[in-house]
Amino acid sequence: MPPRHSPACLRFVLVVGLAAASLPLPGAPRASAAAGSLAAEFRYSPPNLGTGRLPPPLPPGTRHTLVHRGSADPEVGAFANLPNVAHFHGRLIVTWNSHQWDEDQPGQRLLMRQSLDGGRTWLPPLDAPPTPLSPALGRMQRRGEKREGLPRVQWNSGLAEVDGRLWAIANVGPNHGKGDLLALEILPDGTRGEVLWLAEEAPEVEPGYPRYPAMRDPRHAPLTRALLARIDDPTARAALPHDSRRPRGDEANAPGLLDPGRPGSPADGQRLIEPTPSYRLRDGTLVRFWRDYGDARRQHWVWRLYVSSSRDEGATWSVPERTAIPSNSTRVGVGTLPDGRVYLLHNPYTLGDDFWQGADRELLPTASPAEKMGRGFGGSRKVLTLSLSEDGRDFNRAWTVRTLETTPRIAGHSKRHYDVANPAATRVGDTLYIVYSLNKEDIELCAVHLPELPRHP
Repeated sequence: MPPRHSPACLRFVLVVGLAAASLPLPGAPRASAAAGSLAAEFRYSPPNLGTGRLPPPLPPGTRHTLVHRGSADPEVGAFANLPNVAHFHGRLIVTWNSHQWDEDQPGQRLLMRQSLDGGRTWLPPLDAPPTPLSPALGRMQRRGEKREGLPRVQWNSGLAEVDGRLWAIANVGPNHGKGDLLALEILPDGTRGEVLWLAEEAPEVEPGYPRYPAMRDPRHAPLTRALLARIDDPTARAALPHDSRRPRGDEANAPGLLDPGRPGSPADGQRLIEPTPSYRLRDGTLVRFWRDYGDARRQHWVWRLYVSSSRDEGATWSVPERTAIPSNSTRVGVGTLPDGRVYLLHNPYTLGDDFWQGADRELLPTASPAEKMGRGFGGSRKVLTLSLSEDGRDFNRAWTVRTLETTPRIAGHSKRHYDVANPAATRVGDTLYIVYSLNKEDIELCAVHLPELPRHP
């Protein structure tokens, strides 16, 4: 494990999240947490629950602006997903995954736009291609196409600030588990700087694609080790995409996130990915949430968030437990506000639940075919919500961030109708900036004036 660095010189902005409440799915394992367990402490209880109505809209001062519009132009790409956001030298920086035709396929890379006016306008402008932050490390391929080279897929895994330098972190590999980490510098003027592999040796890439220095180069070793130390901080305030599958057993995990053998899978055998950054409860316990990714064969989902905790400053983490918080098996975002409240960004609607006593019936008639496939596969990503908790356990306030009633403009594998999802956020002063994808082809930003969000129902 690389040596730890002081919080004064390291700051990692990694965005993912939290979620909602629950009843068991018909015919599925019960989703309610066992009495006395950690998971039983986490609830979703906004006042509109059970009214048959969606959460109320955000306050009138909220702004929505389009950051990026996908297109068939190869420089733009038909797919845009997993956005992240940071504030750096007066600029909002938004990054995302991009692919010409598909999602999570070879050739996927990172793109970026920036704003100098709080997200009102963007550079490059929307009628121009975005800034290529991370070039493809292999040939662009469609899903199912025969692969003759390395499957170099890049996932947009966060933004790290080290000694006043901002870096986008890409997880590069063939799946959601551990890959090679690539750090791409974003300079104060919003252009790209150095690119470094966070590994002793540079991983292999396809012939003809860029090659970058790695830790073995003594000029870069101190910086790359500092980045790794922050990414693998045992408090896990930051978290890379991660897969809980284990080849042998489900023992409690050891510290660190860069080893694919950690942490263990939950007792019910569900596969978990995309852990959130951790936040601290009032008693000092660190907690983090996980996204359910179905069982080992991805045939059965329970549509709940899972939670794990640490009582030793992240030296060890408990095996994740299933909570009663519903979530539509997509990335969630979480963080702590200056007044101590914890925010949660997620899609709480799941097929088969009746949390909203009629709201699902309002949503699902126009859901995509995948959302109507039955008990084991589906819910609605048409609604993205912001929830707040006073104690980090009970999320008892909720607002609707965005609903989506339009279908994708460009056909593509894994595109779901009415998909507003994969949120991330950063706070600047009294404003919470939330980014998310629309139908996996556009990126939008929502600016929320936090003083307008009341503390009590």
